Amino acid sequence: MGSPQVTPAPALLTRSDFFRGPLTSVFTPPSSCFQLTRSQDNSNFYVGHGADRYFDPSCFPSAKSDLQDIKYWTSYYYSPAICPQGYSTVEIFHTNFPGFEKSDGVPLGPETSAGLCCPSGYGYSAHGHLCSSSISRNQVLSYIHPTTTGQSWNQGSLTTSTASAESIVVGNGIPIWWQKTDEAVLAPVRAAATAPPSTSSSSGTQTSSLKPTGTQTPNDHQGARTTNSKLSIAVGVVVFIVTVLAAILLFLMYRKKSQKKRNALYGTGRSADIINLDGGYHNYHHQGGYDRSASVSPVPPSYYDAKFKYDADAQPKNEFAVGELDASIGTKVAPLELPASSVPRR
Repeated sequence: MGSPQVTPAPALLTRSDFFRGPLTSVFTPPSSCFQLTRSQDNSNFYVGHGADRYFDPSCFPSAKSDLQDIKYWTSYYYSPAICPQGYSTVEIFHTNFPGFEKSDGVPLGPETSAGLCCPSGYGYSAHGHLCSSSISRNQVLSYIHPTTTGQSWNQGSLTTSTASAESIVVGNGIPIWWQKTDEAVLAPVRAAATAPPSTSSSSGTQTSSLKPTGTQTPNDHQGARTTNSKLSIAVGVVVFIVTVLAAILLFLMYRKKSQKKRNALYGTGRSADIINLDGGYHNYHHQGGYDRSASVSPVPPSYYDAKFKYDADAQPKNEFAVGELDASIGTKVAPLELPASSVPRR
C-alpha cells in the first residue's frame, strides 16, 4: 500500500535546518537501536545517538549522512509524524519547541503541537529531544563500546558489566510535530501500530529499566505523565503536609505561651495574685480573707496583717487579730485605730 498524500506543511514547519521530513508510516527500528552504547571516553552511556559521532542511521527515520555532524542534533523534528514502534510520547509542547540553545527554540503556531517520542522506559530530559533513564547501583548492563579506526568506527562486541554507582543514560529521541488537519493521515497509521520489538535483557541481580518491556500502543497526541511532573506532585504534597503541621505546632506554642501569660496576670483561676508595694504578695481567696499560709514574701504585720471580717449584717469592718502571733515574723499585731475624720460620711 502506497503512502497517503500529505498536504505540504506551512512555512513554520519547514525550517530546512531542523525539519527531517514526514513520518506517516509505522517506523520500526532494529532491536539493536535499544542497545546501550558506551561513549568513547567511557564517561557515560547513551542509546541511539549521544555525544559521540557514532550512531546507527537505521535507528532514525529519514536519516542523512550529514547527521554525523553534531550540529544537526541541536534541534530537529519530523512532521507530520507518529512515534516509531517501541517509542511513546513522553512530553507535549504547545507554544514553543526548545532546542539545545535558547536560539534553537522554534515558536509553535496556535494550530501546531509538538511531542517527544522516547524508547519505552525513558522519560523527557531536556532540549526538546533528549530522553533519559536511570541506572541503579549493581545493575547489570549490556552495551557496545565503539572505537575509531582511522576514519571508520569499529562497533566492537557486546560487553556485560555491573554498575558500581547510580548513573543515567541519555539519548536523542524522535521529536514529532502535527496539526489538527493531520489527523486524517495519522489516525490509520496509529491504528496499524503493533507491540514494540523485543530486545535482549541483561541478567543479574536487578532487572534493567532501560529496555522496552511489555506491550505498549503509541499515543502520540496525548502526552504521558513524565517523571518530572510526578516528582512535582509528590513535592507539592510533602510541602502541603509540612506547612499544615508547622501551622498546628505554631498554634499550640502560641496557645501555651498565652496561657502562661494569663496565669502570671490572673492566677490559675482558683486565686488571684495581689502584688504588694514592697514586693511581697498574698493569695486573696474569695471566701473572705487573706491566706497567710500561702504568703511567698512576708511583709511587716503592722501594714498588712489586717483581716476583713463580716458582721451579721454582712457589713465589712476593719479589725485586727489582736494578740495573734504572726507565724512568719513572730511579733504581735497591735490594734489599729482609725481617726474619726477618715471615716467616710454619708
